[in-house]
Amino acid sequence: MSNEFCFLKDQNGGFHKVSFEDILFVKSLGNYLQFVTVNGAIVTLGALQTLETELKETGHFARAHKSYIVNLERIERLSAEGIFVGGQNLPIGAKFLDAIKKEFVFEHLLKL
Repeated sequence: MSNEFCFLKDQNGGFHKVSFEDILFVKSLGNYLQFVTVNGAIVTLGALQTLETELKETGHFARAHKSYIVNLERIERLSAEGIFVGGQNLPIGAKFLDAIKKEFVFEHLLKL
């Protein structure tokens, strides 16, 4: 994915142009995905595992839970209790917490 945006096909067959930086997180809804953006939510058909592979290539997204992918640039707070993104506290799996800390947080940690 060399572009900075993608098109999402909604449940009614419409296409939405979405900038990767505007995506806050993606939630799995069974056979559907809910893209939560700064402009609202878009539900599309798809699998989180497939999407994870595609979004990881952008360098801006990581799996945070079995049902969530988050935009790393949009993380507001991170702890063992959850991950705060876009004003919402999302669950975080222990193995995903360690990976996000190593791959993203520690790179941006102030060393006082």
